[in-house]
Amino acid sequence: MSFWKRLFGDSKANISQIGMSYVIISKDHILSCNYELLLKFINEVCIPQIKSGNSTYSTIILSINGYDHDPRSLWNIPEVVLWFKTLHNQMPYTPFFLSPGSVQLYFAINQPYAKDKDDAQRVLSSLLSTTADAFENLLLKIKGIDKSNIRETLSIAKSRTGLAVENLLKGIEEKI
Repeated sequence: MSFWKRLFGDSKANISQIGMSYVIISKDHILSCNYELLLKFINEVCIPQIKSGNSTYSTIILSINGYDHDPRSLWNIPEVVLWFKTLHNQMPYTPFFLSPGSVQLYFAINQPYAKDKDDAQRVLSSLLSTTADAFENLLLKIKGIDKSNIRETLSIAKSRTGLAVENLLKGIEEKI
């Protein structure tokens, strides 16, 4: 049994005392490409927080459950890769809500194997740009959000997500 399952059981999402939210994605969710839980959490928890002026950036820790005994890394498991790639196609703004570790996993899975650091930088920059555009569009569609704060909100979110991507690049550079 995984640490997160022992800690949270089969619950779908739990908010800890430190303001981080654990969204537990089961193997069944992965196999069926089900994003309902994550989408519901973003819509019911994160969006209302943004409307009220509170930060929800970098607060969701994704826990992928059901692969504890699989010796492969998550980015080497085809159904996990498909789940993340489809997530990116359906909800490309998601990284702005993810914790730094979850952002790194998200981008590592969504970028093809890099030939070198420059190639990795190009691909990750493109992905970050796509997610930033999607997040800005999401902010513009939220009813009740102070539109004058969108630039500041986007800037903060880009900065936090960008740091996670920079750390991912450092890891890639060490492996190349």
